[in-house]
Amino acid sequence: MLLPLIGWASPVTTEHVRAELISERERVAPGTSVTLALALDIQPGWHTCWRNPGDSGEAPRILWALPPGVAVSQIRWPHPELIRVGPLANHGYSGRALHLVSLSVPPGWPAGTPIPVRAQAHWLVCAEHCVPESGALELRLTTAETAGPEDATSAAVIAEAEKELPRGPLRRARLGEHGTGLRLSIPLAENPALGLDPSASLWFFAGRWGLIEHAAEQPWRLGTDRLEIDPTRGAQAAMVEPEGVLVITGGDGTTTAFELSAERGLPPGRQSIPSRPRT
Repeated sequence: MLLPLIGWASPVTTEHVRAELISERERVAPGTSVTLALALDIQPGWHTCWRNPGDSGEAPRILWALPPGVAVSQIRWPHPELIRVGPLANHGYSGRALHLVSLSVPPGWPAGTPIPVRAQAHWLVCAEHCVPESGALELRLTTAETAGPEDATSAAVIAEAEKELPRGPLRRARLGEHGTGLRLSIPLAENPALGLDPSASLWFFAGRWGLIEHAAEQPWRLGTDRLEIDPTRGAQAAMVEPEGVLVITGGDGTTTAFELSAERGLPPGRQSIPSRPRT
């Protein structure tokens, strides 16, 4: 679905992607913020990358050119999907990728003066091979003493992307050595929102390259007091931060994602719970 222009926007079409900056509202007020998104509509059969692209690819980059005092946040990443390409596994997005940021307008910005938002975006789009693409994007926001109403179409698209953002971090997760591999242990009592059921499937997306082998299976077990996942050790498992996103897919196909930052070392005195293969 192509989005209508809001304010004044300049989309870019490359060989494999249509890229555009969109805003949840056209008119903003001094001292407020507004959510923007870099929207990438991707050609079927191709995908772009998450912040850790997996076995190949590179995360998109946005270089902003903004008026003095106007600032943008870091990208907020909707949870990725696992995309297998031959023996490799990539983390990314197909169809459409939305990269959310918050743009802040300084209190002293003169109401009535438009805000030109310019960005140079770079991304790799991948199938069996990856192709570097880029585009110079522009968006103009109007300003007034009070912010304007949301643009119904753009706000709905951004709201859907926000539903795909990982929830707040899981508590007291631990990652430690187990046999020749790794074990991720997550206590259930401290994390009731996990809501796992027997028909669920799950996948841990490491936030840093080298923590785990991305393409390897992740056997998991659900006990009375904790969830255990056994990823395969990556080339830099002892050096990179043990963080990422846990994505759970219920039996009805709905997905829920959680941020995860684990402490090193398994809980003391714990015995393994009976094995359950990943489904």
